[in-house]
Amino acid sequence: MQCKILYIIFESKYANKLSFLGGTALRILYNNTRFSEDLDFDSFGIDLDEFTNLGKIIKENLEREGLKVEIEVKTKNNLRIKIRIPELLFDLNISPLLNQKILIQVDVAPKMFDYVPDEVILNKFEVFTKIYTTPKDILLSQKIYTAFNRKRIMGRDFFDIVFLYGIGATPNFDFLNKELGIKNNKELRRYLLDKSKEIDFNLLAKDIEPLILNEKDKNRVVLFRQFVEDNIS
Repeated sequence: MQCKILYIIFESKYANKLSFLGGTALRILYNNTRFSEDLDFDSFGIDLDEFTNLGKIIKENLEREGLKVEIEVKTKNNLRIKIRIPELLFDLNISPLLNQKILIQVDVAPKMFDYVPDEVILNKFEVFTKIYTTPKDILLSQKIYTAFNRKRIMGRDFFDIVFLYGIGATPNFDFLNKELGIKNNKELRRYLLDKSKEIDFNLLAKDIEPLILNEKDKNRVVLFRQFVEDNIS
């Protein structure tokens, strides 16, 4: 369903005003082993009327496929489309409850940093289209920023940082310098170790357990400090 919604968005006239990023982008585009539900985007100038119309476009296209669809568009603070699909889980024999709904959120926020999105082909689950996505160096740098700037620290951010390094991503120090005053790997190493020294990563790993299939993958969180010590210098 996520891929269908991505197809609708990037086949629309607003495709070049959005860049796909976040945990679901890592899973769909780079095969991250952590599950993620919401579709997150940086805005490249989409306005409120266009965003509201995008919600209508998503609803109309899903209904053409025979689905019942409920759409709720929110435009206060960050932009959000809540897409609820009733009865599908029942029809697929996944849930015994007729009215249980699938919920997928489309979240759009102003980009923190000026960049040129990558153009990639999405070819999954009968979906084939070109999409715009945030480059890996920016994804990694955003994750580093987010890890210690949420209201509540979450294991998924540390999981994703280690995953991104594992697929060859390197930080964008222009981004990190702008947001955190970090200019190089030496300063990044110091920042990550200082900020994480009071964190119980064994406890934090429990945050990730419902989102992974292989329990051993939680070591990306448990061993985060050792990873930093061994790989960032």
